[in-house]
Amino acid sequence: MRGRLNQWAVQSGSQPLLCAVAAVCGGALADAHPQAVLTRLNNLAGRGIDAVTDGVVAALRSLWERPLHRQAALRRVIDWTAGQDPRRDAGLRALAAISETPDRAGFLLAELAGDAELQTGLVHAFTLLFTGEGPQGEFRGALFRWLDAAAGEPAYEDLVTDLMVLAGGTGQGASSRFARMSDLLYDWRPLARDAEAPAARDMRDRLNERLHRANPLVVA
Repeated sequence: MRGRLNQWAVQSGSQPLLCAVAAVCGGALADAHPQAVLTRLNNLAGRGIDAVTDGVVAALRSLWERPLHRQAALRRVIDWTAGQDPRRDAGLRALAAISETPDRAGFLLAELAGDAELQTGLVHAFTLLFTGEGPQGEFRGALFRWLDAAAGEPAYEDLVTDLMVLAGGTGQGASSRFARMSDLLYDWRPLARDAEAPAARDMRDRLNERLHRANPLVVA
């Protein structure tokens, strides 16, 4: 059966069949063969078919709900977000799906906090995101939930700040990346809503100050 799933995931042109493979990968098969399932999902994510990507995201959300698979699933998703092929969209959507509430965003940040390799992959993904137009759609909303979670936990605030500062980086495009990050912070917590959540306001201002100090235009 694993061989057949591999054949279908790589070679089939049938969208319903590919979606079925994704559904199987999100089920009990993962408990017996977790690495095989992640390899199949990797194949499916690379196909770049919207409906199939929906199935991949659903399968990864299912894996995330089972702590035994959480670390490996997150590692694969972050690998995708740091790339520049169709898997990148699947990775961003999966990250949004597994942090679909502030509480779940906190669980994700807790996994990131103890793993330097995962953080490095996410820095690369952030660099790509903010070099373009900046985070859009589902992942933009997910980042707002990460910020919400960080506003209630100082350790997560440091993590999110470090990720953004490192992703801003130096060299070509750095100042534009920092400017987009600052814009994101004020979209998350507009000045007009400062009185509603003083802790979030204060975190926004601290984070924005660190971005400002890291900006090479300011340093120069």
